[in-house]
Amino acid sequence: MIRHYTHAADSTSIAIEVIDCDHPDAHTIVFCNGLATDAFYFKYLIAHLVGRARLITWDYRGHGRSGAARDLDSISVAAMADDLRRVLDVTETARATLVGFSFGCQVVLEAWRHFPERIDAMILALGTFERPFDHVFHPRVGPKLFSVYKRLAPRLATGFIKLGSLGRVGHFGVYAGRVVGNIETNIPAEDMNQLFEQFRVMDARAWAAMAIAAQDHSARDLLESITAPTLIVAGGKDTFTPAHMSEYMRDRIPNNTMLYLPRATHTGLLGHYPQINAAVRDFLDARGSLLG
Repeated sequence: MIRHYTHAADSTSIAIEVIDCDHPDAHTIVFCNGLATDAFYFKYLIAHLVGRARLITWDYRGHGRSGAARDLDSISVAAMADDLRRVLDVTETARATLVGFSFGCQVVLEAWRHFPERIDAMILALGTFERPFDHVFHPRVGPKLFSVYKRLAPRLATGFIKLGSLGRVGHFGVYAGRVVGNIETNIPAEDMNQLFEQFRVMDARAWAAMAIAAQDHSARDLLESITAPTLIVAGGKDTFTPAHMSEYMRDRIPNNTMLYLPRATHTGLLGHYPQINAAVRDFLDARGSLLG
């Protein structure tokens, strides 16, 4: 593994990790995380692809090993897409397949707006194209939650992250997530503990600003213009990104394949990784994107 750093437009340090592939013509796959996560959510998919492609992960401003955001007012989905462009530049990546989870789907779609010539294909996993809070839990609930959140952020975000960082104690956070249906019962607590560890180092102000930016963002106008092959992954029990949002993208993106997992929640990348790994491998193999 090779570590790199680049800098965002506001001079925030952006951390990057590259897992090289021995083949000189290896295809590159770049992973874009969800909010409040790092690359651990992709752990099973990355393990499946090691040795078959060149793999790049990176952390958003205020997440993981990246620095605390220097300018909160500059945070937007377009700014995160620009950070992604800088990741491609510093790793000398001319073209890549972009994989997004949750908020990462918005970043990937915004990248299509600004530099489509650098995108070979897109994989949009358990994420939407716009205003994610409009559909959290229920259309009547999500917007109200967001209105409260926006008034109280980042103070509320700081408290939430501190609470989340304590979730590891007695696996309480995992238990609570299972009770409300946000964490699948087959996911080991050890996997989810990595989420709580991420909370310990996160810049709550940056997280709050990104959540607000996500709700202000829409890529609806882009969907019918996407020419890159696209794989959409939807979960039937995902209360953060309901499957009908994925179906909306399926019906408008011209060249797409959809994997529907009826029992998957928002943690489907961990709970349904065998099916997702197979679908990603088939999707990329069909386009000659992997080595075999």
